[in-house]
Amino acid sequence: MVAVDVGIERIEDGKGDARQVLGRRHTVQQHGLVVRQAFQKADDVAVAPIGQEGMIPGVHQVFLGHALDVGEIHHHPVVGPAGGVQNGSPKRDFDGIAVPVQVAALAVVVGDSVAGVEFQAARDQHGIGGKLKQADSIIRSSAVAVPSTIVLTPNDHARDSAGMTYVYPVVSRRAGGVSIGINLSPNNACNWRCIYCQVPGLVRGGPPAIDLSRLETELEAMLDDILGGRFLEQRVAPDQRRVVDVAFSGNGEPTSAREFPAAVAIAAAALARRDLAGKVRLRLITNGSLVDRAYVREGIARIGAAAGEVWFKLDAGTTQATERINGVRPSMTAVERRLRACARLCETWVQTCVFAFDGQPPSDADIRALIELLARVGSAIAGVHLYGLARPSAQTEAPRLSALPVAWLEELADRIKRKGLTVLVSP
Repeated sequence: MVAVDVGIERIEDGKGDARQVLGRRHTVQQHGLVVRQAFQKADDVAVAPIGQEGMIPGVHQVFLGHALDVGEIHHHPVVGPAGGVQNGSPKRDFDGIAVPVQVAALAVVVGDSVAGVEFQAARDQHGIGGKLKQADSIIRSSAVAVPSTIVLTPNDHARDSAGMTYVYPVVSRRAGGVSIGINLSPNNACNWRCIYCQVPGLVRGGPPAIDLSRLETELEAMLDDILGGRFLEQRVAPDQRRVVDVAFSGNGEPTSAREFPAAVAIAAAALARRDLAGKVRLRLITNGSLVDRAYVREGIARIGAAAGEVWFKLDAGTTQATERINGVRPSMTAVERRLRACARLCETWVQTCVFAFDGQPPSDADIRALIELLARVGSAIAGVHLYGLARPSAQTEAPRLSALPVAWLEELADRIKRKGLTVLVSP
């Protein structure tokens, strides 16, 4: 693989050009990709070196078929000859891709197209950003991957760490290793608003339509890189170098997506093809609010059939406390009913987040109500994941939240255990 830059020239007025994108002066011309680290200025064409201020930040990781975040763009159209790769981008109509691109790819040029490569603009200096459509013709390569130097830790669960739309790797302290996350809410929309939520720009709502083909391509690439490449060696501390699950979690409620059961089938099949069924678990991390929907129960049943499990959110035992923490007012009778229904379909753990608000822990009355509810469903569930704040909230209440002492969590765990439940504590 070789690093590439893109030739640029300043075009002050691209208005009216059919190849214009982002509503400004970003235009594409013929033969835009350059296979060199540096390039002499020729005529009116210059090449932007990697890392040039105001251009594109370094790319952590790019996989074949996955989104590339090109970051800062400002009056830099793709222009000029392809530096010896004359068939690199022969077509003038890139259908929306008109940005300077820095990738490590282009190992093998075959024909004039790249199957499944998509570029995604994070933002430009005009404040405009968004997803750009797949190019008709870029470069086809059998391997497009850039090893990242970023080491994953339990304190950072960034969804864009692999540059993908749906799939992201994290180190999970609760799961005990590398978790391959599937984010079915790439628009940061959720039907709840938990005050400890780490998702920036969280909005109320549901997800967009899910591109299942793209999800499958991303998941396959991620599994291949983790299981057959140097991902674990390069990005994970030695004591965490084990893949423990493929988890539906992400930036919103995963069961909000109508494609949820189909996405579960894709993940189950990907694990089965690698003889990982039952070894790397399928998990659903959910607030449980949509279990009454038939398609959600279908997806949960598929997870159960694959020997997976559900982590069902239950942060409080009363409607009032749930509203303070999660921003919704559920009937606790309905919550209990949905929890039992979920447990009948798949092994289910309750997950409970506890923290101090304005320096004070939950009231004893709230704790008693939570323990009583857990005791009522104790025979149906596998146990309770009791956890504290490991990462800062991205919500407006963040300054008012703080982690509770480990001893406080352990004391609460003991009270729950006395009701006959298994409790796992993650401070």
